[in-house]
Parts: sequence; structure tokens; C-alpha cells
Amino acid sequence: MLKFKELSFGQKQRLRFAVALIKPFSILILDEVLTGIDKRFKTIIKKILKKLSI
Repeated sequence: MLKFKELSFGQKQRLRFAVALIKPFSILILDEVLTGIDKRFKTIIKKILKKLSI
């Protein structure tokens, strides 16, 4: 099993994003959430954020 410090920057970003969506929140601040993320995952994130904003 990989430790968090062994993950790449992109992997850490995806993990942080997933954790943010799992936890209940009233305000979600996404500071540069798409930095270091590949194009395919950016598309997925944008779709999820659009659904959450409705």
C-alpha cells in the first residue's frame, strides 16, 4: 500500500478532491483544484461540480 507522501501531485489532488466530496459540507472551497490534473479527470471534475451546483 502506498503512503500519501509517495503519491504523485496529481494523485494527491484526486484523493483530496474525493475526500472533499465524501465529507458533508456547506461550503466547499476549491483552490486550484484542476492544477496538475490530467485532461480526462478535469472533464470528470467539471461534470461533478456542475451537478453539485444545481
